[in-house]
Amino acid sequence: MGHTAQLHLELASQNFGIHEGGLISGVTAEIFTGCAAYKDGYLWASESPGWGVEVNEQLAAKYPFRDGPDHLNGGWGEIRLYDGTIIKQ
Repeated sequence: MGHTAQLHLELASQNFGIHEGGLISGVTAEIFTGCAAYKDGYLWASESPGWGVEVNEQLAAKYPFRDGPDHLNGGWGEIRLYDGTIIKQ
């Protein structure tokens, strides 16, 4: 979602330069339909209303997040809370 929201902001900005980001593929692309897609060397935004992204909640429920040694606290480790809040050190 953040990747797609950033693309929309860039498309509305005359002084936009370079968009850095990765491809959304596999199960993630199935869960988050309408994300920006690369075609012919360009990143294309969805023309659907809003950001254009829909979340398939039934499919997402099949992939619950689980903490583990490689993904402590959603991959944030000890620098953020589960909701993304930065922990002051």
